[in-house]
Amino acid sequence: MFSSDDDDGSDSSTEEPEQPTDNSVTYTGNEESELDYSYDPATGKIRFEDASGEYELVDDGEFVDSQFEPVDPPAALVQVSGTDGQDHMIVTGNDLIVYDSDGADLVDASGMESGIVIVNDGDTLEGPDGTDHNVTVLGRGDITMDGGDGDDVVYTRGDSVTGGDGDDYVRITGAGTVLGEDGNDTLVGNYNPLIDAPTEQYGIASHIGNGASQLDGDNGDDLIMFDSRDTVSGGAGTDTLVGFVDPAFEEAMVSDFSPAEDVMTIWVNQDILHEVTLTTEQGDTLVMHEGVVLARSADQTGLSAGYYSNTDPFGARPGDPYAADSVVTDAQGNTIAANSVSFIIGGVPSVTT
Repeated sequence: MFSSDDDDGSDSSTEEPEQPTDNSVTYTGNEESELDYSYDPATGKIRFEDASGEYELVDDGEFVDSQFEPVDPPAALVQVSGTDGQDHMIVTGNDLIVYDSDGADLVDASGMESGIVIVNDGDTLEGPDGTDHNVTVLGRGDITMDGGDGDDVVYTRGDSVTGGDGDDYVRITGAGTVLGEDGNDTLVGNYNPLIDAPTEQYGIASHIGNGASQLDGDNGDDLIMFDSRDTVSGGAGTDTLVGFVDPAFEEAMVSDFSPAEDVMTIWVNQDILHEVTLTTEQGDTLVMHEGVVLARSADQTGLSAGYYSNTDPFGARPGDPYAADSVVTDAQGNTIAANSVSFIIGGVPSVTT
């Protein structure tokens, strides 16, 4: 509501009209899936394949063949595009690729069975229901998503993602909030594009992303990958927490680590591995290096740490975890049992291969 004074001194009021929803449309894909497709998060490319050939989507609406020549998209693919306004898009069926365009859109993909949904800043997405679907969500900006009942796959830059029921995979590259809810979820808050570079990077910085994320696994036996600046809660269940921290960044916060139930590994630059110590402060346990807090385990005292002494540090990336067969030592270098300490600190080799 706004008002203005007329020349005669009287007040007049005008109610600001609501912004209309430009489209409320249902789009239906194929009754049965005819396409094979995948998304490569390292390159950002979407690949589709049918009986007539293979196609790559390299940009919104642009398909190329194996020689990167522009081609028409697969005939079986149902493409859906929104308008510049505030759309309400309801998509159902198989083999859909949904572009929401501009505007603060609402995309209802609860009836979608296979395909890819690309949503942008300010959009709200209702994810697929049911456990038998193959839908990938690409959030290009700040989105709000409720994942529904299925096993969701979401790559997003930020804002809010709720996985819902099911064993969800959510990777967030910016600042935002991820709630896994029920199911054995995988939440990745530490993604950095360097890790997928053609020449693989093994420095600690390649495991630390750009945003300060809030990662909450909620119910279930979750895997949570986090880094400096993140706040982590595993929730109920036996959770595996894998963190990458560095003195150059703000501390990571783990709010509910329980050594009796959960497994946690903190990875640091290998050059400082044996300089990392534990201390307590106001009921918290701090992982520290030369006076700098790397990570904080809230409301926990009496925690102890072991150190990985890797015999083959290049067997796999940290967090797989490749260190499963490695020797665990105490701060003095004496071999100890891995289950004799609350959590383990490992070193990321500072080399480029």
